[in-house]
Amino acid sequence: TQFELGQRYTRDPAIRFLTGGAGVILRNIRGDIKMWYDAEDHILRENRTSLEYTFQCWGITLSHTYRPEESQFSVLFTLKGVGSLGG
Repeated sequence: TQFELGQRYTRDPAIRFLTGGAGVILRNIRGDIKMWYDAEDHILRENRTSLEYTFQCWGITLSHTYRPEESQFSVLFTLKGVGSLGG
């Protein structure tokens, strides 16, 4: 299990982002979430979630990225020793 918190700040131009994330691994499954919050404009700028399942020689990752202007889903298949395919 992992947790992370952070902040990015600049005075000119005024930028203040709060970042956070968490991850957990249970046997063959890994889940992650990361968020970027704009504290100046009070809006969630990006949220990424992913779920990865791995087995002996293959794996699959499902992910979702949310931004105010778009939402993106992706599926990634991995064959160990061969590479990855997806997007």
